Amino acid sequence: MMEKSRVSTCSFLFVLYSSILACMMAISPVIVHGQVHPPRPIILDVSPLQHLNFGAFAITGTNGGTVTISNSGDRTSTGDIFLVGSTYSEGIFTIEVVTGTSLYMMNGPEATLTGSNGGEMTLTLGQTFPSLPHITTFATTEFHFGGTLTVGPISSNPPGDYYGTYEIIINHE
Repeated sequence: MMEKSRVSTCSFLFVLYSSILACMMAISPVIVHGQVHPPRPIILDVSPLQHLNFGAFAITGTNGGTVTISNSGDRTSTGDIFLVGSTYSEGIFTIEVVTGTSLYMMNGPEATLTGSNGGEMTLTLGQTFPSLPHITTFATTEFHFGGTLTVGPISSNPPGDYYGTYEIIINHE
C-alpha cells in the first residue's frame, strides 16, 4: 500500500511542476532577434585604395564637353573632348565595419578642380559598385566609384594638371 502512495505523489509533483513551468512560459515575454545588433557606437573605418583619375585628354573645338569614368573604370567623352593615353582609373575605397551594418552614401556637392595653369573644371561623382544602400556581408567591403568632369573651352581650361577635393558622406545603422 505504501508503494502505491509514493507513485501517486511523484506523479502529482511532476504534473504540478509541469503546470507551473507552463504558466511561467505563458506569462514571460520572449524576445527574438533576427540578427545580432552591432556594438554601439558603430565604428566605421574608410580607407582610400585608388584615386579617381580622368587621365589625359585634349579639347579639340570651342565648346568643351565631358569626360566620364564609370564605377567599373570605363572612360568616355562627349562634345569636343578627345581622349589621349590609357592611364585613368575609377576611385576605390574600402569600408571596414561589423557585418550586417546598413551603409548609405550621399555625394557631397559638385567639386571644383583648379588647374596648374589657371582654369577650373567641375567634378560630379557617380554611383558606387556595389550600389548603396548596402548591407555588409563581410567585415571589409570594397567600393568602386566614378564621376563626370565638365570641361569648358580651351580658353577657360588651359592645358595642365587639375586638382581638387570631393566629398562622400557615408551614413550607417
